Amino acid sequence: MVRIPICPVCTEPVADQPAQHWTDARRGGAAPWWHLVDNTPICPAVGRHAQAVFVEDTLPVDSETDAWLDAMEGLFAADGPSDPARLGSALTAAEHLTRWLHTATGPFSALMALPRHADVGVLLGHLHRSARLLARVHAQIGSYLLDRSRQARLTGPDDSDGAGDVLDTVDDVHAWLQAAADWSARSAFATGVAWSGVRAAVAPMTTTEHADEYDPDGVADVGGPRPAASVALTVKQLIELLNDLIREHRGNPVLRDPVLIDINGERRVVGSVELRDITDECRRTDCHCAYGQDDPPEDAPQAGVHFAVLLHAASD
Repeated sequence: MVRIPICPVCTEPVADQPAQHWTDARRGGAAPWWHLVDNTPICPAVGRHAQAVFVEDTLPVDSETDAWLDAMEGLFAADGPSDPARLGSALTAAEHLTRWLHTATGPFSALMALPRHADVGVLLGHLHRSARLLARVHAQIGSYLLDRSRQARLTGPDDSDGAGDVLDTVDDVHAWLQAAADWSARSAFATGVAWSGVRAAVAPMTTTEHADEYDPDGVADVGGPRPAASVALTVKQLIELLNDLIREHRGNPVLRDPVLIDINGERRVVGSVELRDITDECRRTDCHCAYGQDDPPEDAPQAGVHFAVLLHAASD
């Protein structure tokens, strides 16, 4: 479970660094904790700065991933190994999760993945922490690279121009990484303000939203897994959904195989999806779909717009 530090007085999220230190390892400053919303010290309590309290974020439970999360917590513990192989594993996992988040936050998937304002707040909290991580990593890696290069020049053979050129390049890289760190810190601050705003907006809604979530016996369900939301997609969203699903599977290194379609006995890679309005055709008795048959099945649609799904093979 994700636990976030908040101010016990005003309940605003806080960080253990002021925003100007998010690119380095220094903590505290004039106060032990700082409000994210305005970068001010944590509220006073009993004549001194309060200490943050940690509360569980309102994440829904996904029982299917419990074992994976437990294993990940053990494999990537803060006091665990820090070697290139474990870093590679972490980056590979992050790539997979990034790909999933890219799809899950799209214009159609967000309707299902983020049905409540509270869910948006949870995501913004993650984005804020990720932006702070990016700020820290960019700055630290730039300094690490520069220090290693300078040390190598001091202790290595005295050659010259080649070593000087390398150090000049590393200086440029360090400057770019520091610029990226500063941009990420600004992004983290803006996201933190947005996260605070959503948390404040969600508070009065919580009772209303929970009132709409009950089990068959009428008992309010404020936690645990929620069933997939049933939403009405627009035609544009449906087309995007189908195309994104094809792109996702086509580029998924775990599945390895692309989405295929049989065309005249030849298996071809699906390139895109199109929806065609065939409502008028289906009203004719010579239409071969269930809607237009002379003796349609009982569950054949009797009204509304009817679309044909056209799968286009990828161009060679």
